[in-house]
Amino acid sequence: MNLLLSIPPGIGRALALWEPVPAELSEQEKAAYEQEQAFFIMSRDYFIEQATRPQTIGHNLADSAVGLAAWMVDHEARSHEVSARVFAGRPAGLTRDDIFDNITL
Repeated sequence: MNLLLSIPPGIGRALALWEPVPAELSEQEKAAYEQEQAFFIMSRDYFIEQATRPQTIGHNLADSAVGLAAWMVDHEARSHEVSARVFAGRPAGLTRDDIFDNITL
């Protein structure tokens, strides 16, 4: 599993320390900064796990289709929301087969 983030020098440090948006940024940069900050805050536990103990989940995901399915549905709020809509029969841009294909591939 790979996660590529492109954060300009200095901003990454500010995101990590929960500092306010730097004043020297343009309006577009401020909006991007706030979006990155929200993503980082919602995902920080995942980042810490992957940085310190990547195999904690790696072995379980590789060994069990059920474990992989659970992780795919629950590892972040958006995945859970989309999967819940699909299995409730509401349109979500995916089908049950799409989700099962992702698990089995």
